[in-house]
Amino acid sequence: MSGWTDELAAEHYRKLKMPPPDLANIDPGKAQTTTDLISWSESKPAPLRYVITSAPRTKKNSLRRLKRGNRTLSIPSAAYCAWHERALGQAYRIKAEMAAAGMALPIASRVTVVAVFYQDANRRADECGYMQALGDWLQDVGIVLNDYLIHWDGVEIRVDRAHPRIEFGVTL
Repeated sequence: MSGWTDELAAEHYRKLKMPPPDLANIDPGKAQTTTDLISWSESKPAPLRYVITSAPRTKKNSLRRLKRGNRTLSIPSAAYCAWHERALGQAYRIKAEMAAAGMALPIASRVTVVAVFYQDANRRADECGYMQALGDWLQDVGIVLNDYLIHWDGVEIRVDRAHPRIEFGVTL
């Protein structure tokens, strides 16, 4: 049980600055993307929303040190590398949804990203580390040209033991 309630959902969508999906008008027989579930006013463009279905991991908290001759190399933790590989497998679907929405990739201008990181355990979390990991992934898969173009407009960390994931929204 994730502990997700209507009250938490309302707070979640308020912080993401977006209305909740209209679940009453969803056709279960039609394949839909997350962007189909959101109705937006004409005055504010809808952020494109995506989900990476894997427990988030930080990149720089548990670096491994490798000695190569006289040099010591720092490489990301094994847990981050495993997360990155699983997330790479989902990049094609996410990039296809972005292309279908008319977004030219890689994005070479400022982009606003909101994100909710759902951990698989209730432990202390490094919000900055999660943002760096997602930003690096967005750059590695070719969604943004460089992660310094990302403006973070809201990040939350929650626990969902049954379905750890990263939900993020992108607005140009």
